[in-house]
Amino acid sequence: MSTTEIHNGISYSTPTDQRRYQEPPVQPEWRAPKVAVPALKAEGSVVERTHKAILHARDEQRRHIAETDVLRAHFTEDGYRARLAEFANTAAAKAVDTEFAAVTAHRDAALANVDKVRRDLSKNGDTAAELRASRYRDRVIRTLDAKDSG
Repeated sequence: MSTTEIHNGISYSTPTDQRRYQEPPVQPEWRAPKVAVPALKAEGSVVERTHKAILHARDEQRRHIAETDVLRAHFTEDGYRARLAEFANTAAAKAVDTEFAAVTAHRDAALANVDKVRRDLSKNGDTAAELRASRYRDRVIRTLDAKDSG
């Protein structure tokens, strides 16, 4: 800027090329990158696949939180919370729910199998069958007690 000395102080004058209206600089439009985390394709048993899916989702969510914290200045409080909540819609987060349902179904099938085996081991009989079983048990106890333990 050029200066001109005047009697009551210093005068500043704007250069000629800057005297007209100037458009503000164009700000690039900022958008947060889309949250997309693929599901992990794992091999193994139902429990192993679920464990791997949970660990994968946990690691990816930590990475998502770290990336969002870097961009936090661009968000309002509600926008920040909404950005963090977007992770729930990713394939990795949905895979955890799917695998958890598979583990629950596996557990229920195992419990049903245990109940079936228990029912098959002890047949319900009538009174005569119960009396025969009691006589047999008593005979075995007498036989075992009569044997020399020494």
